[in-house]
Amino acid sequence: MHGTVGYAAPVAGADRRRAVHRGDQSGHAMTPTLVFLPGSLCDSRVWQAVYLSLRADYPCIDWNYPRDDSIAAMATRVLEAVSGPLLPVGLSMGGIVALEMWRQAPHRLDGLALFGTNPGPDTPERRQARAGQMELAGRDGIERLARERLAPAYLAPGAAGREPFTSTVAAMAVSAGVEVFADQSDALAGRADSWPILPGIDVPVLVAYGSADRVCPPDGHLRMAGLLQRGSGVALERAGHLAPLEQAAESAQALRNWLASLH
Repeated sequence: MHGTVGYAAPVAGADRRRAVHRGDQSGHAMTPTLVFLPGSLCDSRVWQAVYLSLRADYPCIDWNYPRDDSIAAMATRVLEAVSGPLLPVGLSMGGIVALEMWRQAPHRLDGLALFGTNPGPDTPERRQARAGQMELAGRDGIERLARERLAPAYLAPGAAGREPFTSTVAAMAVSAGVEVFADQSDALAGRADSWPILPGIDVPVLVAYGSADRVCPPDGHLRMAGLLQRGSGVALERAGHLAPLEQAAESAQALRNWLASLH
């Protein structure tokens, strides 16, 4: 495997941060670390504004993926790299990784926050679409793919032509590169079906979604929230698939409100 894990370590001032609910053997509260997990062809920039909004109150890590070609490997790497109780905050593929973290180590997770997440397995249509995207990226470059195909699909209608959103989508894709795109495509193609595990998740789960998300539409999120024992669904208005980028303040507030409710 290649690449390195680049993440922001928790900042000082933990005495000001809020515990969620886990206790250690002495009965003292232990604050879980929020791990912000980006989507495919994204990096920590997609979560940056939300991360910066919350890091003074909660220990946070803004995660960047190394090169792994399976969701299971991505989840294992996070679990091994970050000690103590965790609360993964995942966008799209990051939400799929968060669900795999629950599958591997439910005792480590105090909750999950899933943004723009499809818990189901891959489909022939999605595999075909990614194959076409890979072909375009190889022929015309990944920046052109991001600007002409990904940004218009990911962003809410009317946002695709606005800067800085489109430029950020393109810059993240260029930083990742075609080889990482291929690895992540393989990971998504081989992902497990997480619909069956949702009713067994017994920790709080935030299910947040852009009201204009065309990649993972709202109805799937509503179904997911309904299957969870402690699911909370939140619609983010005027946001598409990349709500933490498009509506950062609203995304941060939704996450903050949900975290406050866990005390």
